[in-house]
Amino acid sequence: MNTQTQEIVVEDVFPHTPETIWMTLTNGALMARWLGMTPTGFEAVTGNRFTLQTTPAGAWDGVIHCQVLEVIANKRLVYAWKGGDEANAGYGSKLDTVVTFSLSRVANGTRLRVVHSGFVLPKNRTAFTNLGNGWKKVVKRVGRFGNGGFDMRVLELEPTRHVLWRVVDGPQEWIGTTISWDIQSNGDWIIVLFKHEGWRGPVEFMHHCSTKWAVFLLSLKSLLETGKGAITALAGPDDPISRGPNPGTKLDWEVELAIVVGRQAQDIAAAEAAGYIFGYVCINDVSDRATQVDAEGGQHLVRAKSRPGYAPIGPYLTTGVDGMNLDLWTKVNGRYEQQGNTSDMLFSISEMLAYFSAHMTLQDGDRSPS
Repeated sequence: MNTQTQEIVVEDVFPHTPETIWMTLTNGALMARWLGMTPTGFEAVTGNRFTLQTTPAGAWDGVIHCQVLEVIANKRLVYAWKGGDEANAGYGSKLDTVVTFSLSRVANGTRLRVVHSGFVLPKNRTAFTNLGNGWKKVVKRVGRFGNGGFDMRVLELEPTRHVLWRVVDGPQEWIGTTISWDIQSNGDWIIVLFKHEGWRGPVEFMHHCSTKWAVFLLSLKSLLETGKGAITALAGPDDPISRGPNPGTKLDWEVELAIVVGRQAQDIAAAEAAGYIFGYVCINDVSDRATQVDAEGGQHLVRAKSRPGYAPIGPYLTTGVDGMNLDLWTKVNGRYEQQGNTSDMLFSISEMLAYFSAHMTLQDGDRSPS
């Protein structure tokens, strides 16, 4: 039988930086969203082995075995893609291929070229056809999730009172969920009641989105009150952290417990502070040590900690717990770097909240790192 080797080539240009597209290609949670399969054990490290699960066929269990072959950050990612079984014909036939992602910076963003090579025809014709069609769709989703895109359909609309959306495209976990906004007035206050409902289960991504929605709502509040949305250091727990233009940036991590304020607090006593606390959330207090101390030894904490993305927060917000008896830790590349308990803090949460309220008015939704 005559055989020939074929490859699938798909490319597109996206209005995002190579760094953003690279993050989308190498973050396991984001990979699951654009690829449609959740990688198990993936790391963008040469030699790393990981698997993907698809529909089984005959003697094949549906597991795709992959191994990272080459990594050039923000430029090139290559991994082996093997699956199928010799006993199968058509779908599920033995497959031994390689996927190559190449990124290049262009004037209007990033060009992404995907080459899936090594299909032996006619044996792999079904896989060649299916994956050829699949990669065209997948590559477009890479660009969407580089900016977290999704599509909504308006189901209900009552001007000034109520809006209901349904997610029709985007992250798999979002599709079919509904997002509602109900607007009420109470004296001089306008109250927005927000719900994101219909999740199929309490997946990790749901908690990540909970944090992101909170950041968005705070920005919306700022936009309505000041005419400008909030651009803060807050970020989601899995968002990338940009080092910025300074080549000497030296980033450092620090786990902290953030107190989430439940109602306006000003000049409160420590004894009454508990009544002003809504809950607690973990925050990574990122610092650039290179800009924190000047030549004379002066400390500049604001400039060292305030770049966008320097305060990853979440994904869980916890209520009804004793804030003075919580374990906190930091892991870097899987290794513990910090471990402790809030009972070891020099000042209690109530003392800190009372102190902050004596110097500024704390609003509901404010987060005060400890």
